[in-house]
Amino acid sequence: MITLPRYPISYLVRLTLVCSPVIFCYLSSNSETFVLHPTNYLEISVVRSLSITASPGVDGILVRVLKENIDIMDEVLVNLYNRSIETATFPTPLKIAKVVPVYKQGDKNDCQNYRPISVLPVINTIFEKLIARRIRTFLEAFHIIVPEQHGLRTNHSTSTAVITVTELINNAFDENKLVSGWFIDLKKAFDTVTHSMLLIKLEKYGFRGHAQQFCHSYLIERSQVVPVGNVPGCPSWQCKISI
Repeated sequence: MITLPRYPISYLVRLTLVCSPVIFCYLSSNSETFVLHPTNYLEISVVRSLSITASPGVDGILVRVLKENIDIMDEVLVNLYNRSIETATFPTPLKIAKVVPVYKQGDKNDCQNYRPISVLPVINTIFEKLIARRIRTFLEAFHIIVPEQHGLRTNHSTSTAVITVTELINNAFDENKLVSGWFIDLKKAFDTVTHSMLLIKLEKYGFRGHAQQFCHSYLIERSQVVPVGNVPGCPSWQCKISI
């Protein structure tokens, strides 16, 4: 029998230990520096776009409750987020994830047959959306994200990737050229990213000084709990890998 409260994290730790710690030294440093600007009441309205069916985090706060009371909660959230940005300190309670192991198929005693779903507090989700918007704007403004990347980008998807590849193939055929394609599937790509390596890359991309401190605070002291039945579990296992 596997121990559910520990399996998602311990499995990824073992997986990461066998991965080569490649540091991307070939990356050129970006001369621009990312500046983390404070938020405002208008930005907090992003909460209205959240689905009310989303599961609550370890704090038990429902999205529906927050959406219905955002008019009286917006000042509290703005002050909380801006204080976090000002001090470059991400609140520790927002870094506790509730992990739900979702069975896929195969042997139920094999941890590889479960997909861990991490549920974070809704207050964290709102904050992450605000920060992600700033980061995305910076990366695209200074062309740090290559045009050929279609994943995790606004107005891009697998469909746009297929269209791009199709156009390349058709253009090559029109010029009587040979076409070959290499398709690589990286196993557990996001799950095996070490925080130290990520911070090194971020610094090269322009996340220095205050922004680097904020990113470091965001990544450290993260923990997970795996509820079993009605037992919520206790935060454990400081996470130094996975994004």
